[in-house]
Amino acid sequence: MKKGIKIGVITLLLLLTGCTIGGSFFMLNYSLRPEAKIRAKNADSYPFMYKNYPFLRPWVDSLNQAHALRDTFVLNPEGIRLHAYYIAAPQPTKKTAVIVHGYTDNAIRMFMIGYLYNHDLQYNVLLPDLQHQGESGGPAIQMGWKDRLDVMQWMHIANQIYGDSTQMVVPGMNTTSCRCQKKSGWNFEEASSLNQVKKSHLPMFFIHGDKDTYVPTWMVYPLYEAKSAPKQLWIVPGAAHAVSYKENKEEYTRKVKEFTDRYIH
Repeated sequence: MKKGIKIGVITLLLLLTGCTIGGSFFMLNYSLRPEAKIRAKNADSYPFMYKNYPFLRPWVDSLNQAHALRDTFVLNPEGIRLHAYYIAAPQPTKKTAVIVHGYTDNAIRMFMIGYLYNHDLQYNVLLPDLQHQGESGGPAIQMGWKDRLDVMQWMHIANQIYGDSTQMVVPGMNTTSCRCQKKSGWNFEEASSLNQVKKSHLPMFFIHGDKDTYVPTWMVYPLYEAKSAPKQLWIVPGAAHAVSYKENKEEYTRKVKEFTDRYIH
């Protein structure tokens, strides 16, 4: 009887351990290598953007006619091939926006913000594809953590493209974390957005829709509180995830201009 109970307990523990390890591998691949989602978005980027932001088509056409929309590839210090688009301002300027896309998206899917800065605010624009997304290489999505180093490299490249002294604006489960540490060399605790925001002394504008359920709205408040001044928060009424600009184009543009004009001249 006792022997049977002991075998049952051991079997249960082995099953739980197997489920935990298996779940960790699943979550790691699901979150850092969602290949089907990335391929689908890459294939549909231009049609999706033109459908949702019709004003982008004539803008992109005019950029292509003027050979103003260009792309470039570089290698980061780890030897990973990175890609970005860059767009010069209509008139020479030292103001540059480095626009970083979100999870499983790519640079093309941030063209509406590129339009805001380039067309409306007259900035140079650099739009990088983060690792494992768009046309950039890399073994997996870096969740913004290691991407910060790539973005810093792109900022140096922006200086080379647009000239020195550029003023820039950048509009980013324990077992799974452990697997990530072993496989990719970093863990989720390192990538704490709260800890990183606390370290920042640069101006920061937080924009979040009050109907966002993908990244729940409540998450912006701890970030905003953790950030020292200067800072600003805009909770966009009625906006779901990533549609604040689409549904409030004029107000969004005005608020971004007012904020950036305080610090970039």
